[in-house]
Amino acid sequence: MRLFTTLLFVLTSIGSIAQEKKVIDHTVYNDWKSLKSAQISNDGKFISYEIKPHRGDGVLCIYNVETGETDTIPRAYRAQFSGGSSYIAFKITPGFDTLRTCELKEIKRPKWPKDSLGIYYLGQDSLAKYPKVKSFTTSDENDWMAVQFQHNKLTEVPGKKKKKKKRRKNKDPEYDSDGKLLWVFHPDYSKEIQNVTGYFMSNEGDHVAYKTHRSMDDIDSVKVNFFSFTNRTVWTWKDQY
Repeated sequence: MRLFTTLLFVLTSIGSIAQEKKVIDHTVYNDWKSLKSAQISNDGKFISYEIKPHRGDGVLCIYNVETGETDTIPRAYRAQFSGGSSYIAFKITPGFDTLRTCELKEIKRPKWPKDSLGIYYLGQDSLAKYPKVKSFTTSDENDWMAVQFQHNKLTEVPGKKKKKKKRRKNKDPEYDSDGKLLWVFHPDYSKEIQNVTGYFMSNEGDHVAYKTHRSMDDIDSVKVNFFSFTNRTVWTWKDQY
């Protein structure tokens, strides 16, 4: 039933997009739009889909089934509903023109602007954005999500204020890491974990497994850890050198 409702909505939307007839030649290619990635939230109250032009920036549309209203978020893509239907998460690209300019100026890719993470709270008309996202995964069973950023700094974590550094007599030993910051998120809880080189959310949606890396004095330390969503604790399975 949900699949039929989604397909019917998609076909209706396509019909409303094509309002004017145009002569089809090479001049209209860049204006062509396609509707992709249609999906429905687990509670059946919201439908999302992307409208993408042949060239340029697309838009993410979030349709409220109960009110009939549609919210649009420019440059958003790869959206995922949370399993508990509290929010929808997605990436936001810096924009076609911005990235094209970087390419034409031959700027090295590591210096290009990064994607941002967007979280739209369903039914609340509230959108939060967080810069420099690398990847994210939502749970199909609940409202937990794991997000990895392009940086490894706690000072850049969403909502965390920078604190003045205090001088300490005994400084922590310095180390290097190949990992980046992992943000474990729930609407009423969040946890930041540094030095993460990879992560995986369980199919049951009850924990996230992640691997951390630290290198000090040419000795590598690799740990496999599990964060439980139920009791919100970390358990370390292995420490390799």
